[in-house]
Amino acid sequence: MAIAGRATGQATAANKFWLRRIGASLKLKGAALLIIFIALPVALYSQFESAERQRKELIIRGIQHRNVLISEILRPVLQTIAPQEIPDLNGRLERFANGTAILKLLFRPASAGHENAFLYIASAPALASTTQPDLELARLQELGVLERLHETCASGQAIDLSRRAGVNNEEVLTSVLPIMASNGCWVLISAQPTAAFLNMSIDKPYWHTPEMQAAGIFYFAALVVALLIAGSMWQSLNRFRRVAREIRHGRDPKRQFSERNVVPELTPVAADLDSLVEDLRRTAEDIRLNAEENAHTLKGHVSSIDMALPALRQAVPEDDQKAGRSLQIIKTALDRLHSQISTSLRLDFTKASLLEAPRRRIDLTAVVAEILLHYRDLATENNISVVRKLDEDVFATGAEGAVEVSLECVLDNALSFAPNGSTISVMLKKREADVMLRIDDEGPGVDPDMIERIFERSVSSRPASHANSGDNNAGLGLWIARQNVQSMGGTIMARNRVGGGLSIEMILPLAD
Repeated sequence: MAIAGRATGQATAANKFWLRRIGASLKLKGAALLIIFIALPVALYSQFESAERQRKELIIRGIQHRNVLISEILRPVLQTIAPQEIPDLNGRLERFANGTAILKLLFRPASAGHENAFLYIASAPALASTTQPDLELARLQELGVLERLHETCASGQAIDLSRRAGVNNEEVLTSVLPIMASNGCWVLISAQPTAAFLNMSIDKPYWHTPEMQAAGIFYFAALVVALLIAGSMWQSLNRFRRVAREIRHGRDPKRQFSERNVVPELTPVAADLDSLVEDLRRTAEDIRLNAEENAHTLKGHVSSIDMALPALRQAVPEDDQKAGRSLQIIKTALDRLHSQISTSLRLDFTKASLLEAPRRRIDLTAVVAEILLHYRDLATENNISVVRKLDEDVFATGAEGAVEVSLECVLDNALSFAPNGSTISVMLKKREADVMLRIDDEGPGVDPDMIERIFERSVSSRPASHANSGDNNAGLGLWIARQNVQSMGGTIMARNRVGGGLSIEMILPLAD
């Protein structure tokens, strides 16, 4: 139950962690903002367009009902009007014009021989001269209204037209209503400029309206500002990323973050990052200096004790076994202390290298070949052969010192386990996306239960019966190798070889 509870708690914590990661993602927030910018105008435009369409329909119906009402008022008059009363129609139409509408009254007598033989009777506003009726008829003919009059008289149905007219090409909503009388067909033409209705346009798309064009301008201005802000932040982050990469590659002029930053609001951040780099550099240098001073001091004291041992051994009688064992213990402790001082120095230098972690293009073939020349002499002293198989011109990205220390740690481990007369093989192979460096020995291998732990700090699988085992092993070599390899973006792993021995494989990033 306790194990199940812990597993459930770990899963919940992991889910919360990923939810926080997702919630903090700038890419997701930017994508959500982009979706909003795309969806918002579409949704609002459809709503506003629907409202505008309903408003247009309402206004058109209102104009139609108004025209119908005017025609119904005029119908009794037109049924019984005498020719001498025709001039009074101008005054009647004026009462319905309300200052914006243009009303025209035409008549086709029942006895007319031609279907388009319409007479211009009255208008509001009234015509200024007697010659204007003919001009108005010609203008109606030009606009295509006159030819529709026969159609409306024949069907008895009203016709609505939307035309552009006038010097300014303004839009005019025209309604043609027939008034059938015993003496002929009267036609009431009502022309209403749409500009009178809040600058409304009947026939043009809604996005052509002034309010939508103004809204579009403000929307695109906001979109451009948002994109500029996002682009500026993105460029600044990329600049900081390039600076960090240059620092890792060893190209590290001072105050790089501040020099590359162009966003005033990020100036304190850039200054803090520059200070952090300086602190890390000073810390790494302090670690190296302290390590050298401590190692020098300790080695001086140990060397003094070591130099005093021969005189002390001569002063002790040979038959004094207890004193002899004590001297041997002192000698073993001094040897172990020498080894631990060297290991501690290497460990401190490794820490300093990890703090700086510069990555450069390394000729891995040359580095491995040079190290193997030194270790070949050491192996020969123990009757061990070193066989190498190195690809030519293999370049990796990393810190040269870290690569050397990692390889030396692995080779030291292999030499300490390899029996006399055995072989250590070193293979360097360039692959498609990385570099593989493998060291094989013919030692006893590692207990399968321990093979995942041999890279941990202070963990050693060295058996007590091994010929090269001793008290001077601190269990740090492979741990140092793993730290260095991981600091360069690589991996290290170990496996037992078929037939005996251990194989340690380092995977390093291939140089561009």
